[in-house]
Amino acid sequence: MKSRFLLALLTTFFAVQTVISQPGKNLNSFEGYVTGRVIDKSFEIPMEYANAILYSSMDSTAIAGDATDKNGEFIILVSRPGKFYIDVTFIGYESKIIDDISLGRGINDVNLGDVSLNAHSIVLDDASVSVEQYSVEYKIDKKIINVAKQSTTISGSAVDVLEASPSVSVDIDGNVSMRGSDNFTVLVDGRPSLMDAADVLEQIPASTIDNIEIITNPSAKYDPEGIAGIINIILKKNKLEGISGSVNANGGLDDQYGGDVLVSYRNHRYNVTLGLDYNQRNHPGDITERTRTYYPDTTLYLNSTGTMSHGGERYGVRGAFDYTLTDKDAVSLGFRYGGGSHEHDSKQIFQQWTVPGADTSTYTSIGVSDHGRNFLSFNGNWSHDFEQKDHRIITQFDFGRRGGDEETKDELTDVNGQITDGKISTEGGPGSRWRVNVDYTKPLGDDYKFESGWQSQFRRSTEETELYQYNTITQQYEPQTVYFTSTISNEDIHALYATYSGEYKKIGFQGGLRGEYNYRIIKNDKANSEFSLDQWDIFPSAHLSYNISEKNQLMTSYSRRIDRPRGWYLEPFETWRNAYSVRKGNPGLKPEYIDSYELGFKRGLSRNYFVVDAFYRKTNNKIERIQSIHPDSANVTLETYENVGTDHSYGTEFTANYGITKWWSMRAVYDVFQYEVEGIYGGEDFSNSSYNWELKLNSDLALSKKLKVQVTGNYESPTVTSQGRTEGRYSSRFAVKYEIIPKTFSATLQVRDPFGSSNRESTTDTDTIYKYSLREREPQMFTLNLNYIFNNYKPERSRGGDGGDYEGEEEF
Repeated sequence: MKSRFLLALLTTFFAVQTVISQPGKNLNSFEGYVTGRVIDKSFEIPMEYANAILYSSMDSTAIAGDATDKNGEFIILVSRPGKFYIDVTFIGYESKIIDDISLGRGINDVNLGDVSLNAHSIVLDDASVSVEQYSVEYKIDKKIINVAKQSTTISGSAVDVLEASPSVSVDIDGNVSMRGSDNFTVLVDGRPSLMDAADVLEQIPASTIDNIEIITNPSAKYDPEGIAGIINIILKKNKLEGISGSVNANGGLDDQYGGDVLVSYRNHRYNVTLGLDYNQRNHPGDITERTRTYYPDTTLYLNSTGTMSHGGERYGVRGAFDYTLTDKDAVSLGFRYGGGSHEHDSKQIFQQWTVPGADTSTYTSIGVSDHGRNFLSFNGNWSHDFEQKDHRIITQFDFGRRGGDEETKDELTDVNGQITDGKISTEGGPGSRWRVNVDYTKPLGDDYKFESGWQSQFRRSTEETELYQYNTITQQYEPQTVYFTSTISNEDIHALYATYSGEYKKIGFQGGLRGEYNYRIIKNDKANSEFSLDQWDIFPSAHLSYNISEKNQLMTSYSRRIDRPRGWYLEPFETWRNAYSVRKGNPGLKPEYIDSYELGFKRGLSRNYFVVDAFYRKTNNKIERIQSIHPDSANVTLETYENVGTDHSYGTEFTANYGITKWWSMRAVYDVFQYEVEGIYGGEDFSNSSYNWELKLNSDLALSKKLKVQVTGNYESPTVTSQGRTEGRYSSRFAVKYEIIPKTFSATLQVRDPFGSSNRESTTDTDTIYKYSLREREPQMFTLNLNYIFNNYKPERSRGGDGGDYEGEEEF
């Protein structure tokens, strides 16, 4: 076991080499198909993502396979005649084997009809040790991350899961980007949230997530907001009849602890789910900054070193009720409530001087920022199935309300500890959103489908800000009413869409068109006028796939998208971060428009596969964060946002998964792309470019039936912005999972950043200002997670088989 572990660990950290060179079989001699639909036997509903694997009856070798689509259907392309049997499996269900499938002698197409699966409880038998199929599944329009199989992130949040996912990057502060862009949309169970994308991802514990869908080129059916696409968080739900549930508890160093509970009851008519979670997180570290401000006759220097810490608590409760009214109608109701606080503390020692000049001033800055937040959302839907198969209409509504208050306090003290300057700034206010949509699906024959729908959103928010300045004479904080502002923002979006999709032999296609009307108005009590937006937009999309053979598939797509400025980007007032930094929004910002193209190739089946995705993305009205000297204070940096021009991103993503042995598999994701930004602001040319690449390595080892190890490592190359660059960084994670009671009670020990390399280093360099920043987070973060699963089923009787490499973990 030690030699296994050492060999795998060394190989993971130093190289991954996947060679896929087996020539494909000639399909000119024979081409056959095995088709069918997988359904839940109790509810008679289609089951998406079930596995259908075809085996040779002669020697039981795997011939080909497919995963079912959202209609539960699978199509297996067979390149040779013969006798076969098929094994249909799904997590949490009994597998079904169908024998006596014959192809050849005039029979080229076998339709198995509906294949019904029964739910069950899974227990381990005496199967040999093997590593499970890896946790990333590729579809024509999305990547699906199976969170249950990522041991290194079980005690973290959705942000931690995404750090090891393809097409996604996460920096030291937990900021998420997709293919170089931090502008994307986050959905929870297909529904939008009022909170910012970063807050949503940080709020949701990884242990409550079933799957994460990464959609880089969504169709016209989806909301087009977000440059880089959509991240859809699918929360765990009960798939077993009776009472089922899970309990997680975790704890670690630096005041980190938490847990969650999920309980469900399900029968043939209804399903009730209730979940609770609470987590406390803290991320300490060090910060170093150096700033130079250039004037005609002098240069102002401002350097600082210090410590920082950010984190806080988050909690949530969610519930859902699903009820089958008739064999054609069903309704669902759900809610989510949560909140918490996010604190950011820092203590920095500043040194300030000018050249020419002789005096150096030394200050200590103590900053405390506390952001409290809460949210409440309700949702419901009604679905009706017509007589024709897959002919249905679904009506949904969502309501969300969020609140929160943020207070930032920053004080400068001299060498004697006396306060020389201090500021307290506050922000707060409620926000709400209504969304109503109707989606209609009409099959046209067996191979084609028409979809259309309508959606309306109504967003309302109010923001109140205040500023208090420390008076060194009275030693009190006094209100600065000139900075007291109130901003009201109203936005309405109405949309209609239609898509047409189908399959013809080896070709699959989908085309769509979406039209949106957007009206926005911003009112500020200190501004002299209102800021409004009133416009129509058109968003086309197209997807095309071609099955070259049973192991090779070619995919291409196009979509047009939009990124509307975030709330704080539009705030027409100044917000003081500390004594030397001010942020101000720009209510005149225009939306960014994105044209996105992708071309992909996939080769392989089951554990061994190779995927290549080429992409090109052009962004017009590019929004950039601009730093300049504050007009009223020479040593204060003003940060705002402007439409500076156009950017281009084009590159390739390579993904390879290879089962080295039954107990060891590895995956590598290599992203390489060129980034170019073109623009002029204030007479200064902002054009810049950089060659970027990122490598992610993942290794899964099954050292025994109960003991598993997972190791991940990421490297991101340096990249540029319109005013500077961000340096490269390396990060890693390590986890050991031990099943104390197989499939029931397990313990996982995680280590994050064991080598202390996950830092963030960036530079801003213009004609008027230079700023260098280094943020180093405390390494070796240890966390222990305990997981308990329960249900009311008796153990499954042995059928004499183990499912091989296609067996997965039980989930809820």
